[in-house]
Amino acid sequence: MKNMSQNRNNKNQGRLVAKSLFISAVFLTLGVAVAYYNTASFGYDNANLFSYDSIGIYVFDISIKFENIFKIIEMLKDFAPDNFITI
Repeated sequence: MKNMSQNRNNKNQGRLVAKSLFISAVFLTLGVAVAYYNTASFGYDNANLFSYDSIGIYVFDISIKFENIFKIIEMLKDFAPDNFITI
């Protein structure tokens, strides 16, 4: 009987740790986004966290061009076989 209650406590502790890590990650991401927006808005007026247009996607100051994405997809298609074998 004591063993079963110990197992439940261990599962609850694992869930608590997972929840607290997830919440911490969310707060860290929000903090970085707010800090970026505040410091970027001092330097220039185009402080966007996320935007896109016909050329690409922009996240913070990182630009990802659609042309590069399509090149990477084509490279991956070359490596992947046409027919997958499942067992």
